[in-house]
Amino acid sequence: MKKRIIILTTLLLFIFSTLVFGVDTESKVIDSDLYLSKDQYMLDKEVSGNVFNVSSDFELSPSSIINGDLFLVAKQITLKSDVTYTDALSKDNELSIDKINSSSKVTGNVYVVCNEFTLEPGVEIQGDLYIVAKSINIQKSSIIHGNVFATAGSFILNGKVENSVYTSANTFSTNYYGSIYKDLNLTADSVILNSVVRRNANIDSNSVVTDSDFLIYGNLSLNSKSCKFSGEVDGNANIVSKTLDFVNSKEDKTVKCLIKGDLKYSSEKEVENVDSFVNGAVVHSSYKSSENVKPKFSFKSLIVELLTFIVYVFVIAWLFTLLNKKYLDKTIEINVGNIFAALGIGLLAILAVFILAILLFILNIGVTLSFALIIAYIFLLFISTPLFVLDIAILLKDKLNIYVGILLVSLALFIVYQIPFVGGLISFLFTTIGSGKIILKMLKK
Repeated sequence: MKKRIIILTTLLLFIFSTLVFGVDTESKVIDSDLYLSKDQYMLDKEVSGNVFNVSSDFELSPSSIINGDLFLVAKQITLKSDVTYTDALSKDNELSIDKINSSSKVTGNVYVVCNEFTLEPGVEIQGDLYIVAKSINIQKSSIIHGNVFATAGSFILNGKVENSVYTSANTFSTNYYGSIYKDLNLTADSVILNSVVRRNANIDSNSVVTDSDFLIYGNLSLNSKSCKFSGEVDGNANIVSKTLDFVNSKEDKTVKCLIKGDLKYSSEKEVENVDSFVNGAVVHSSYKSSENVKPKFSFKSLIVELLTFIVYVFVIAWLFTLLNKKYLDKTIEINVGNIFAALGIGLLAILAVFILAILLFILNIGVTLSFALIIAYIFLLFISTPLFVLDIAILLKDKLNIYVGILLVSLALFIVYQIPFVGGLISFLFTTIGSGKIILKMLKK
């Protein structure tokens, strides 16, 4: 079943990518956007543009540089490096790196839907990483200069993220070499942390285990059913856990357990000798059971959702252009001014429809009209996202075939919608702006 889904995705994207003129892939330097659709592909070139790839297996060679964004749909994706190791074991019980000879680099953002994703040591992503994957492995000495927005089954983060991490996963782990330069926002079923977070950490999980090397420069907010904590929090800690254990001693090694600020915690049992590792005030309250988030990641279902979303956007956009054949020839302008205007109109429409529907419902003669108004507004929301995507594709028509543009914008939008914590807000804003744009067009007529 999984192979059929991958093949179907590949065929769908291949049909539209063939509408675009090909580029000379034999050259070592490509000065334009690159479109790829092969079963297995290793990109061993410098690309001065964006790269769009659909394949079963995709590799970016250690000598490759992409001066643009990278869009990937594949079963297995590896951004590779050439590394020389020593015979000695490092602190993570793996071979120590002696030298990174070469490594691939992406100067823009990376958008990924895949089964397995690997970032090898030394690889650089200078923008953000947006990813939906069954397993993610960010290896030590790799660097993501932007943010990470990830939905995954298994997520191993042992490299550096120079901004924040927003993650929803079944399992999430970091080792000694992992570091997050801003915030960690995490929802996972099982969490193992042994790294540095240079600002705040917000964690919601069923099981959390932290190691002595775990360090938070800011504040910790943690909600779990089971927590074994060691490490250091330089700010305040707010912990809610049914079973809470602060590990500050072991027979085989010295364990650091320190909270420099205040500790506010809820647990079934009060922790003994808490003053020995908390510098600030301590407040305990009884634990009240609540439903913890249990992410159930399914790569197969996400692919089905992706295909459904793409078909939905294409069908609405195609029907609209079929009814309004001259629309594709129009000049679309999208800027900050009209985006805010559309957002304002969209928000006002929500309020106006709500108030008007209630008023009509109160009047006996207006009940039918009230339901008609609500149905009409729901229809407006239903078509708003595809038509907004169509406008963006028309805006890009000088660079991309219109159908390829719709496809790529839909793919990027779907990945953004999967962003934990903020994906729902982005979906709401996009739909509201889309509905506002439609209303503005109707008013101009």
